[in-house]
Amino acid sequence: MKSPLGSQLLWHQHTAKIERILSMAAEMQICEPNPDTHPKLLQLPEECIREIILRLSDHKDLTSSAQACEQMASIVGEQRVWRELAKFHFTPQQIDLVLPKDDEKIDWKTVYHSLKKLVDLINRNYLDV
Repeated sequence: MKSPLGSQLLWHQHTAKIERILSMAAEMQICEPNPDTHPKLLQLPEECIREIILRLSDHKDLTSSAQACEQMASIVGEQRVWRELAKFHFTPQQIDLVLPKDDEKIDWKTVYHSLKKLVDLINRNYLDV
């Protein structure tokens, strides 16, 4: 007999995974931090730090955070960070203006800075008129 959620084998595999997860969760202990403990940003898992960096909306903040330490510099150097910053600030049409036309690998940091210069130039010329 088939379950509405898939085959019996698949159902049993999912059930086993859920039981393993619940078992691991039952063994975890969450302790109150010591009042004298001052958690540090770099004590967070790298993915948490990455999520914080992805929420920075100014390239100057990215540059400053990269200067803080090697781990932050590594994360700020990731293409994903600069791609998300470019997509936050610029429209897809604007991004298409500076993307390489051939199969060249996209350097999103370069794309961001090219767009920033282009938009700054357009705004400066618009204000002069």
